[in-house]
Amino acid sequence: MVFIYRDNQLKSAGTGEHTVLKINNLSRGDKIHWLDRKNNNIHENTFFYLMDDFVLYLNTNCYTGIKSYEFHYTLYEKGSFYIKHLDQFRHNDSRKYSMIFYLNLDWVASDGGELCIHFGNKKINISPNSGKTVSKAMNWNTKFC
Repeated sequence: MVFIYRDNQLKSAGTGEHTVLKINNLSRGDKIHWLDRKNNNIHENTFFYLMDDFVLYLNTNCYTGIKSYEFHYTLYEKGSFYIKHLDQFRHNDSRKYSMIFYLNLDWVASDGGELCIHFGNKKINISPNSGKTVSKAMNWNTKFC
């Protein structure tokens, strides 16, 4: 991630699918970098091999029917945000699960950036400590506090 940041590979994140992607600083202010096997990065490829095994496990044991996946690094600099949203496109409901792996080193509560998961009137805040993984089904509304 350090090289991606240093080499200015993080780009302003948008909303919507590829052909209707919109950059809207009122919706989100984070920066992202998509992981891709074409990058031929040993760390990304190792991650993809692990995800292939995980998807095979989920499909075999939990009958999830996952056929594809996508991942990106996300950087929330001080003051950036992502408003409450569903991790699903408006006219495409094929995305059924989202997963977050936190890479924050030395995170403390005053840094902010908790993930807020909404269940009706209830809200759960999840701290973004390094090594923590959060997965969720698409019927959850989320935002970063």
